[in-house]
Amino acid sequence: MDKERQIRFLYPPLILLGSLALGLVIDSSNELNNSISILIQNDNIVSIIVALLGASSLVLVLGFLLGTITVFILRLLFYKNDWNYEVKLPRNSYEKIGEIILKDQNYSIKKEDYLFLGIVFDHGFLPKNIHQWIVRRWNAFFISSSSAVALISSLIIGCILNISISCGWLLVTIPLIIIFILQSKSSWEETMKMIEFMIGVKGSDKLEKQNEANNSGDDDE
Repeated sequence: MDKERQIRFLYPPLILLGSLALGLVIDSSNELNNSISILIQNDNIVSIIVALLGASSLVLVLGFLLGTITVFILRLLFYKNDWNYEVKLPRNSYEKIGEIILKDQNYSIKKEDYLFLGIVFDHGFLPKNIHQWIVRRWNAFFISSSSAVALISSLIIGCILNISISCGWLLVTIPLIIIFILQSKSSWEETMKMIEFMIGVKGSDKLEKQNEANNSGDDDE
């Protein structure tokens, strides 16, 4: 797994666990909180090490689980776009991508082609530095989305573990959820705008090359 995907799976579960820890600290009467305090006070090193190892494995599992839940929610939100949240552009933009990447100009672009057109254009036809910028924005979008899901999940898990949903806990988690959602929306929009902008750039480049070829042909005559 590359570094970018590792970060996606690492941050959200840590945020979830951090939120739960905050809830436990605020709710000092909780039985789970008392059990943790007793374990630390007894200096049971072996038990603490085992617990830490288990927690590190749990982070990876939670990261994958939160990522899966996030993708499911995003697909639901984009159901009008054929359940596709990865690429959402105007119809004419997909047609322009087709003109740039397809050799068969008579090919009729269908709605189910939209995702693949966007992927091929991004990964195969954009300069490396532009592609990397899009990847960074996309990672910011996905991490922010997963982090919002993580915070909401922490409140749900808190209820299951009988952790009191206190005002102090909510005053921290609710603003963060809003911030993550706004950041996610902003990063997604910037990603789509950059792709659309580069469609115009690549379309202009192709038109310029065609004009040069036509002019060259006229000169030969």
